Amino acid sequence: MCSSDLLHWAADLLAQALDLHDEASPEHIAVGVHLAEARLLLGTDPHAQQTLRTLATEATAAGDLRTAAHARLLLAALELPQPSAVEDALATVPIFEAAGDQLGLARAWLRVGQLRQLGGHYAEAEDLLRRALGYAVATDTQLELATVVGGLATSLWRGPTPVRDALAGCRALLAEHGAGHRAVRATVNCPQAVLLAYQGDYDEARALVQTSLQIITELGHAYGAVTLMIFAATLEGLAGQWDTAEDLLRHAAETSLARGDTLSHAAAAAGLTRACLEQGKDGAVLDGAEVIAVTGDPFLDAEIYGVKGRALAARGDEGPALHLADLALATAILTDSTACLATAELDRAHVLRALGEDAAAAAAAATARRLYLDKGHAVGVGWTAAFEGAS
Repeated sequence: MCSSDLLHWAADLLAQALDLHDEASPEHIAVGVHLAEARLLLGTDPHAQQTLRTLATEATAAGDLRTAAHARLLLAALELPQPSAVEDALATVPIFEAAGDQLGLARAWLRVGQLRQLGGHYAEAEDLLRRALGYAVATDTQLELATVVGGLATSLWRGPTPVRDALAGCRALLAEHGAGHRAVRATVNCPQAVLLAYQGDYDEARALVQTSLQIITELGHAYGAVTLMIFAATLEGLAGQWDTAEDLLRHAAETSLARGDTLSHAAAAAGLTRACLEQGKDGAVLDGAEVIAVTGDPFLDAEIYGVKGRALAARGDEGPALHLADLALATAILTDSTACLATAELDRAHVLRALGEDAAAAAAAATARRLYLDKGHAVGVGWTAAFEGAS
């Protein structure tokens, strides 16, 4: 039996177990949460998220705070965070500690770490994720271990760690946790692939993402397919294949929206505006940017602001374009991501040049070049060279 069949089999067993318990019983609610989680992974139930919301409410009413906490953490991983998200996640820690629930503690600290990543604080997130890692290793649950280790790889990719050191860090994570855990390999491969693409190693990067796709297909994790589409598009954009990137991102945006995965939809939509901009589709950029909500993730929001600013500058809307270029830079500064800040500077340089501010544009491009060099982002250095050569 393949891994995908095992997940379907587990879902079937949980469905049968659900029927054995009275609907009002705590056991029925707890099994229902496990079943909804399995169906979320499989992508077979469009109502799984709503089911989790209902079960969380029922568990709270029944005094089963542990089951309610699990349901809410599962939901939180798919939704844009609310202002109280960190406090909500931390509030589950004493509940899980009292129950001796290692899986719950892994999920709680994972969520706090993910929220720091969504805030652009990748070095801080790494410390929190390492706290989650201890609990994930103790439970030896493949999904949680893979998500935590993949999160650590994401901090290496998006954070200030130079590419060469970040790649070494990814290899170390695989050496320590990859053996016997294919899902771990799938989650680490993707950030590692982007780091390789930063260096121009596109073929090796593409091969890693294809390997990850094969793994998550075999595991039956339908939700992971959208994430992999976004990573594949990122590689194509770095390689200059923006039409291919656009196709992948459009599919990812449509699929994630249909599933209610607002986090993935925001990432796909932000990338799609960039792909349209790089192909000269300024109208599509402005149309797309109008419907993208601010995510609260400065890594994504800086890109949305910068791309929209460039499209407005191309149209001659000086005031709004400069405002958005400055906003992109101010947003990127909130992060410790060298690449994010470099890209915001380069977007600002494009806006300034389009509006005739050549000296300011040259200064912004020089800053972008230095930041890309600090990260070891050779493709970004190439972008700045092309910009400077076009002056």
